[in-house]
Amino acid sequence: MKYVQSDYQRRADLIPNLVNTVKGEANFEQTTLQNVIQARASATQIKVDPSDLTPKNCNSSQAAQGQLSQALGRLLAVSENYPTLRANDALEVYKHN
Repeated sequence: MKYVQSDYQRRADLIPNLVNTVKGEANFEQTTLQNVIQARASATQIKVDPSDLTPKNCNSSQAAQGQLSQALGRLLAVSENYPTLRANDALEVYKHN
């Protein structure tokens, strides 16, 4: 009985760590997605008028496209390292155990 109680206590002690891990993963996923959405919105709002091609206008457009490329690059790196972002799955496993 002593060992069973000890095992249950150890499991109970691990629950806060599991919850924090799931929260951290979900936060990372949300931040990555928000960065992609913001960079995409910024890149699509810039209009380059061919009759008004100035270095400033070209630089603004290039900067916005660069931010979008970086955000998408981070998203691709995440998806290559982790084929599926699984915060929701981890939470479901936690709920059922």
